[in-house]
Amino acid sequence: MRTQVSQAVKPIFNIFGKDKHNRDFFEARLAKTSIAVYKLIFYCCMSLWAYFLLKDTDIWPSFMGGKGTVENSYKNFPFAPQVPGLLTYSLVSLGYYLDDFVNHNFFRPKSNDFWEMNLHHLVTIGLFGGMIPMNAIRPGAIISLLHGLSDITIAASRIGSHTEFKVATRVIFIT
Repeated sequence: MRTQVSQAVKPIFNIFGKDKHNRDFFEARLAKTSIAVYKLIFYCCMSLWAYFLLKDTDIWPSFMGGKGTVENSYKNFPFAPQVPGLLTYSLVSLGYYLDDFVNHNFFRPKSNDFWEMNLHHLVTIGLFGGMIPMNAIRPGAIISLLHGLSDITIAASRIGSHTEFKVATRVIFIT
């Protein structure tokens, strides 16, 4: 999938990408942008999946458009009934973040934010790795959805940072 994303991004990046005068920098930016586009697609899909699983439950808070409260996610804990599909969502998310952690540590060149991203990956893996065996999937899924929404803006700002759109990138980063 990442290869297909890279092939789709390249013609657009040829127009809007930075460092067109230096082929090595340009190719490095293209690779980073392709990864960011892949992540943006993943985070959007996963956030939508979680939203549609949670929106009609009694655990989705009213201030987020739901009918319940977060406190309901702890009713009958640890024997709370499962929301259909949330375990699958959690396992897919855990698999993605484990893959991203391994790729970050062993297959990608180390960047300026290497240690910060390691902490981010470990905390996220801890969320999923802890909530599944403890049957805290209901509150964990709410946290995961909020986490995914913030990852969308981070991925979008990373895409923008490799283009010539400075103002738009700053606006995305601030939001």
